[in-house]
Amino acid sequence: MRNLRDIKIYIASAYTKGDEAMNVKFQVDVFNILFDMGFCPIVPLVSHFLHLVNPRPYTDWIEYDNAQLSMYDCCLRFNHIPSSGADGEEEQFKAMNKPVFNNFYQLNLFYGGDIDDKTLLAIENLKFPTEKGTYPEWAKKED
Repeated sequence: MRNLRDIKIYIASAYTKGDEAMNVKFQVDVFNILFDMGFCPIVPLVSHFLHLVNPRPYTDWIEYDNAQLSMYDCCLRFNHIPSSGADGEEEQFKAMNKPVFNNFYQLNLFYGGDIDDKTLLAIENLKFPTEKGTYPEWAKKED
């Protein structure tokens, strides 16, 4: 049986639509859930921090991401915000005959990860940023 930590999962989601920092945080939150499930997630939006230190054209970052896609086993695609970049990444995974999942449960069913109570709660509380750079009303926690 394959060790789940050997399964490299590429997280594909929007970056430039909405608030970029919130979009990066979203991928970091997804990373933590996937890691707790036993997988080896990849957070491509950490290039946000590289860009802060040494700004590059958007096309450079797309080229950088695309050059690495063949290294990953599958793609976890979140499409809560439209994204031409993530759309292209999804298409490349499909062209390589690698699975593309749209949620944690599909991924878990395919690979048999572990969704314990803590991880299930993290999935249920995951905040999806909007195109306006805010969280939807249903995601706001009451104080």
